[in-house]
Amino acid sequence: MRKWVDVVAAAACTLALAGAVVVLAGVAGSGGAAQCSKIAGPPNGSPLVSGRPTTVAGAQAAAGFPVLVPDVQAARLANLTHAWVDDRRHVALVFAAGKVTITQAPATRLDAVTGFRRFVAQNPAGAAIGRVHGQPALVISPRTDGCRSNPAWIEFEHNRIDVNVYSAS
Repeated sequence: MRKWVDVVAAAACTLALAGAVVVLAGVAGSGGAAQCSKIAGPPNGSPLVSGRPTTVAGAQAAAGFPVLVPDVQAARLANLTHAWVDDRRHVALVFAAGKVTITQAPATRLDAVTGFRRFVAQNPAGAAIGRVHGQPALVISPRTDGCRSNPAWIEFEHNRIDVNVYSAS
């Protein structure tokens, strides 16, 4: 379990540094068309389409995998605002009233790096492939889409769990 905390803590720290990532030439270009990012959830406030409120323990029981909870300033258990779970075994943890959101779900890709490369090649936001505790990670710099509206975002897989950490603040 401590390894899980270390991995998510590293991701959260990397997220904080994502704003300093230099956007590689050509990655941020959108071919003249503005493409805007929006993080909007269902009316109930959940980051999950059919999410229902729960606790971390309830989310872990429903998901069937260890739910990662970091211990870093912006996203520690003491700052947990909401926990959500849905029927597809997806979990969302919202920290500090939405400053940091972590979603977790069973991984569905056989090769995460291929998906990350595809995203970097096809998306106008400033994205690169980085590493979190030695694992490949998709790192998206904040405010690099066509409207300068996307959040900082890191996605990686750990033990067949797809983890997304994002923040718009």
